Formats: sequence, structure tokens, C-alpha cells
Amino acid sequence: VRWSPPVLSSSAYTVDGECLEVTNDGDGDGDGGVMLVGATEDDVCSGILHLRGAQLQPNGVLYNPSNFFQPDDIAAQASLARKASSYQWYRSVLSSTLSSQPILHCFGLHEWAMQYHPLDAPPPPSAQYQSSLPLRVSRDIINKTVERKGIDCTHVDALRFFAPAAGPLNSHGHSLVRTDQLKLEQKGCVHAHMDLFKICLKLLPFVDARLLGDCLEVALEARRMDVAASPYDASGYGLEAIPIETSAGRAEYKTKQMALMKRVEPIRRRLLGAYDDLLTGGFSSNILELAEERAVCES
Repeated sequence: VRWSPPVLSSSAYTVDGECLEVTNDGDGDGDGGVMLVGATEDDVCSGILHLRGAQLQPNGVLYNPSNFFQPDDIAAQASLARKASSYQWYRSVLSSTLSSQPILHCFGLHEWAMQYHPLDAPPPPSAQYQSSLPLRVSRDIINKTVERKGIDCTHVDALRFFAPAAGPLNSHGHSLVRTDQLKLEQKGCVHAHMDLFKICLKLLPFVDARLLGDCLEVALEARRMDVAASPYDASGYGLEAIPIETSAGRAEYKTKQMALMKRVEPIRRRLLGAYDDLLTGGFSSNILELAEERAVCES
């Protein structure tokens, strides 16, 4: 895994037995960024350090977003605006999620909705993706659990894999589009927690490696909880089921959901701060305005 330095911090790291001093003095071209004092061209070429954005300096390797995202001409400005717009989108997702009200009664039913198969309905196409995992409950229990009070799923990507018959049972609709994510994404969603790792990866290499590690850890914990509450038998992987088809299982799920949400909250805030650092440090105000105008035109 490529090692990525922390942005705007001062610390020291050991890579292959050598200590790399991390400063934010900007001893290379431009101001700010991260200088890995003592790092060499071999560190970059071997994959120890990230190649993207690396600038070799006499005393080390500099990672400076303000140097990396600099336009050379009008065409380059348009390209940068597209890149900035992507960062702005993920920043908006993080911000809206942090200000959202959590939904604590979904009970992870999105996995059940993928296996929902009532009488005379076409077989759920997403079932093929879980063919390696046996079901721990009958198809009848799956159907009754989904139909008990319907589904309250806010995650756009999870909904894409619902069985066709399950879509109309979702209280938030069955044909969500990407822009719905800004109004629906909420801090209690385990899939939103998993997405933090993907969102953090977008910042490489201009992001603290410790933040990336924290996002990976909560994503794994969220996925374990997600699978434990599913209708699949994952005992072969050491996962004990959370039987959300029962009242006791739903209470257990809600307790664990709240604990995970509390753990994720500061990590999501740190990731939002990392996006703010990149946008303000890597792009000019003119580029950011162009990016916002582009987003408005496409929405």
C-alpha cells in the first residue's frame, strides 16, 4: 500500500527503517504542503511513497496541492474546474450527512430487500452476488421481515440492488438519483460509514494516512455489522448473526448502530476538514467558482 503523508502537520515516520521528518514549512516551490525531509526518488519509484503529486526537492519530497493543481492555460482551467467540482461534491455529501438526523429504525433491511422474492415476482437479480453465502433464514421469513413495516433505506447505492418487488416498499422511493444523496444521506447509515473509505481515497496523496486508516477501520466495522444483520449465514467467517427478524435482534442492531455512529462522527468531521484543506489550498477562488457554476448547470 502506498504510504501517504499527513497534510499540514509536523511529525516523524519510519519507512523501511529510515525516519522521514514531516514538516509544513514548504521548503520547495510554493507555500504549505508537506515536505518529507530525507525522502528520495527511490522511495517514490519503489511505491513506498505516492507518485501522484510528488515533487523531488534537494532535501526530500514535497506534496503540495497548490503546486499540483495549477492551471497553465484556459483549457487547463476547465479541467481543474471539473476536478474541483468532484471534490466539492464529496465535501457536500460529508457536510449534509453531519447535519442530518439519524434514522435508527432501518435495521439493515437493505440486505433483506435484495433477497425479497414474493410469490409470482421475478427472482431478485442481486441474489447472484451472494451465491457463495447460504441463507440463515427461509425465504418466507425474508419476505415477512421486509413486509412487516416496509423499508426505510436512504442510501442511493444500496437501493440500486434491491429486488424489483422491494423498491415500492421503500419509504424514500424506489428510483433515487445521485443528487438525492445530498438530502437523504444520514449519519445512522452503515453504508454511509463504508463510503468514508472511498471518499478518503479520493484525496490521495494529500491526506493524512492516519485518517485513511481510521476510515478503513470504521468501514470494516460497518460492513461486519451489515453482514451480521443480513439474512446470510456468515458464521463461517466468524460473524455471529444479529437476528433483526426478531424484536431482540432489532434492539441489538439499534444499540450497535448508535455506538458505531458515535465512533464515526469525529472521523467524518476530520475528513470534511481534509476536503476543506485541499479545496482551499489546492485551487484558486476563480477555479472554485467555475466548479460551482459547472455543478449548478449540471444539476
